[in-house]
Amino acid sequence: MTTSFDFHPWRIQTRAGRKTPYRVRWVVAGWQFGNSFVTMALAESFRASLITAARIGEGFDTDSGLPESIERKRRNVSFYQHAAEFTAAARPAAAKTRVSIIEALIWVIPVIARDLAGEPDPDTLRRALKKETQPGHHAD
Repeated sequence: MTTSFDFHPWRIQTRAGRKTPYRVRWVVAGWQFGNSFVTMALAESFRASLITAARIGEGFDTDSGLPESIERKRRNVSFYQHAAEFTAAARPAAAKTRVSIIEALIWVIPVIARDLAGEPDPDTLRRALKKETQPGHHAD
């Protein structure tokens, strides 16, 4: 992660007629970033968190534009969580496609987790992923 202390916030923009009409924009190391919100309060809170991070001397990630602390939280997702979210996002796909994704992940996750301290039993991981990703499926 490359960081910069060159941070400049902009005023919150209001864009009428949008689902997320409040836009927070800022610049990090010459690159523009933005995030949209449903309410002004959410936009103000997010903008305040950016300014607070800058005031306490945090660096900003030059790829995402986010302060180091927010970027760490954003990236701190387990592979299992990522797999479950990915599979949930595939729900609009055809049933056979979803099953193929789930079956692939069911066999990949135990391989990825095998060298981790306190790793769960591979069958337990498979049952958990099936339960979480297949509507109506209940683990044994």
